Amino acid sequence: VRSLVRVSAAAHYLDIPHLETDVFQKLTDMIAQLPSLACVVCDESINIGNPVEALSKMAEKKIRAQPRKSLLPAKENFFGGVRSLDESLLEKIVFDKQSRISEFEKFQCLQHWVKRGSKKSVQGTEGISKVESELSEEISTTITNLAKQLDLSRIPVSKLTSVVEQSHLVTRDDLYQAYRSRALCAGRTDHKIVVEGAGTPEVNGTYIQGGEVHEGT
Repeated sequence: VRSLVRVSAAAHYLDIPHLETDVFQKLTDMIAQLPSLACVVCDESINIGNPVEALSKMAEKKIRAQPRKSLLPAKENFFGGVRSLDESLLEKIVFDKQSRISEFEKFQCLQHWVKRGSKKSVQGTEGISKVESELSEEISTTITNLAKQLDLSRIPVSKLTSVVEQSHLVTRDDLYQAYRSRALCAGRTDHKIVVEGAGTPEVNGTYIQGGEVHEGT
């Protein structure tokens, strides 16, 4: 797929419009069959720049229309998806305001991308271990900063307690604020939110509206 993007760039440079059109159509058809390839095309075309701008725009449009299929393939070993994106593109693609992506899907994208990074830490020599340690710190910083942009209050409580909290990608304070926000909304209809097993007494408890918002368990 990346080779085809490069062929398109070469066709543009050599002024072979017929070849450029054929490659564009071929990649469009491939993405239609396997949406996760849109991330690969997007990553490579943005990296190349202006000669293949039409390809990057086409790929971004596909990702916006089908974010889950494009970014989060059903099987993790499928080619493409969020893992094929460079770190510099995570914010642009995952947090695209024009996308139909849900807040939980954004979280899943960050989680999947971290797994991609962790797979690089396989070798055993002392020198490589040091490099991998530094890489992990960089990834942690990147993901932590992006995770702060998540509106956790828009993620279902069941997902917050069973998936998000267990990932350690967000802070306890951010989780508490999310539960509090959900509780305030639920309180308007006299509902309660009970959180158990979150791993910290600051988060566990019953969230209600009126008096104390959070009643610890």
